[in-house]
Amino acid sequence: MDIFVPSLNIWSFYAGGDSNAQLVRNFSIGIQNGVWGSEYDSAFTESESTVQSGDYIFFTCGYKRKKDGPNQNRYKDVETLLRYFEQFNRLVFARVTSNVYRDNTPIWEDGVYPVRFNFEVIKLYENYPLSSLMEIFSNENLDVFRRSMIPPVKTRLLDGKHINFEKLGITYIQDEFTARVISDLGAIEYETEYFEGNKKQRYTNYYERNPRLRARAVEIHGTTCMACGFNFEKSYLERGKDFIEVHHTKPVSELGESTKVDPGEDLIVLCSNCHRMVHRKKDNVLFLEELRSIVKQAGHEYK
Repeated sequence: MDIFVPSLNIWSFYAGGDSNAQLVRNFSIGIQNGVWGSEYDSAFTESESTVQSGDYIFFTCGYKRKKDGPNQNRYKDVETLLRYFEQFNRLVFARVTSNVYRDNTPIWEDGVYPVRFNFEVIKLYENYPLSSLMEIFSNENLDVFRRSMIPPVKTRLLDGKHINFEKLGITYIQDEFTARVISDLGAIEYETEYFEGNKKQRYTNYYERNPRLRARAVEIHGTTCMACGFNFEKSYLERGKDFIEVHHTKPVSELGESTKVDPGEDLIVLCSNCHRMVHRKKDNVLFLEELRSIVKQAGHEYK
């Protein structure tokens, strides 16, 4: 998967060691369901930043020690950490797909953990050597991992500019246009809620929010609504520059995990009003021509 946007936050979260079996089970449940939770709002905040949709996060869980030693000494500094610890048993890199929210729906066995955010796994590594982290992260970032292992457990910010994604087998792409496009994703939170509970519809949601597909669709179709002709930049000047929403045109009944998407044929661009009208009725999602016909009847013909 291609990774965009160094301008967004990249977080680190240490979930606990294998000596705590419940923590390991909680970690597996969270990864399987694409949701992470805490009892406290402060767990997902550092300084002025808070975990939000479009951010990226490294989860780590469990470790293998090279040798034992006093707890307070194992985490003293990066050099000591590498001397005492051999590997993280699990290293997960994921993209955050929702802002932090509150939900009391039971997921974990030992608690509610109502302060939550959702994510999609990009890469999962088993038995990842700590020595290999030295090739991927700057010393300052390794220190973030070290501090994340010391209570109170919370997300901590990494320096995205000093992460060697190629060593992780991840292609890292950065340019000004895609950075602007993906930064808009957090402004379209209603989609996540609208499609909740229907697996196939979540595929649609994924395609509309996938950074690579979204950026390519905007490059192909531009930023003028294909239903009504509205252009955000014309109405909102610099504030609206390059903003538009992306809609997947295939019926959800035709979608599956292996579906390939052509951004030119399968995705279109719509203003926020038209996008909402397309999806207003779950059992009657409109095609572009149907929406254009309605717009025309209302006296706002697409040009």
